[in-house]
Amino acid sequence: MQIKAFFAILMFSGLLISNAYAQDEVLYDEKERPYVLNKEGKRAYLVPIPEGEAVGPDHAVLDVEVTPLPGATVITSEDLRRIADRKAQLAQQAAAIARQRADEARDHTLSLQEQLDSAMTRENNTEQILQLEERLKNAREIESIAIREARMAQQEAANARQIRDNQTYVEAYQREQDRKRLELQQFEGMDVISSDSYENVLLDDDYRPFGHTNEVVQFPNYNCVFEFEGVNSGGKYQVSQKEELLFTHTPTERLRPVLGGKEYLTCRAAFNQLGGYRYISMDFTFAMDNAKQLYGTIQKSSFLVMMTLNNQYVKLLAGNGSSGVLNEKTGELTYRVIYPIDQSQMNLLKRFELDKIILGWSSGYEEYETYHPGLFMHQIQCLESR
Repeated sequence: MQIKAFFAILMFSGLLISNAYAQDEVLYDEKERPYVLNKEGKRAYLVPIPEGEAVGPDHAVLDVEVTPLPGATVITSEDLRRIADRKAQLAQQAAAIARQRADEARDHTLSLQEQLDSAMTRENNTEQILQLEERLKNAREIESIAIREARMAQQEAANARQIRDNQTYVEAYQREQDRKRLELQQFEGMDVISSDSYENVLLDDDYRPFGHTNEVVQFPNYNCVFEFEGVNSGGKYQVSQKEELLFTHTPTERLRPVLGGKEYLTCRAAFNQLGGYRYISMDFTFAMDNAKQLYGTIQKSSFLVMMTLNNQYVKLLAGNGSSGVLNEKTGELTYRVIYPIDQSQMNLLKRFELDKIILGWSSGYEEYETYHPGLFMHQIQCLESR
């Protein structure tokens, strides 16, 4: 009887809790324990937490307004905390690379100095001495640049850690948003159109986006390339286009020395059809396998917002999640995601070029400038021409 009474009380308490928080979103911490947020932004767990056990940070209620992303995509302080943590880790990684390059430059300088000292002790060695002196001069210049780069990288990493550790990431976010708004003000009222010729444009040293011309740099005429068209093994009509480059992104130039000429992140995309459904397939490929620890996953139903050059947007939700697949040969990490799209959204993308992509990662969103603004305009036309 006592056991039955205990379970009855437990069930009654659970009902009270669930009713009390029925209108609140249920969240999950790093140990998959459910909780909701009270009015002060504190966590109210829906399961008992052992006394003294550490729990994650609360979602602070902020006096400052955090501007939502397009499509009423809300940004919370927890989102900004995760983004700040990712930026701090990336900055630290870049600083370690810069420090290693400075150490290697220093070792090379010392080696050349030893070779020069040895050559100067031998007679009739004037030509070798001159060559070593020239090489040593160049090595010292490279070392000086590497040391300066390392110091700057260390300072950037320290600043990123300070924002994260002092929990000033909301203020940092607001400053960045204000900076972007000021930059955009100089282009207000400008008639931005695309180049009809799609010719390559040479940019001068003083180039600024839209600063000298109302033409947007694009690509030559697009050729439709279909990898598959017909009835698939499941008996459904399928059209698959070749994925093309949509954007590339390297979060800091200090990572480039170890990327071997690659971009840190590359996105390739294609408009496809399966039965009566249209969708966009996207491959997000990182050149470094440790990106998974920094970016996490792309969760099912997570958002992707595409902004056009005339400030309209299309918001899509991931039809599948991805934890990334590692290529053991290349060391690249690829997230493959499908985004269903409806006809009204396609109509918008068919008329306007893309400006930027905002992608939701489990570690917080990130914004990317499109490399091929007219890609989807072309691919939709290809798809509809079948």
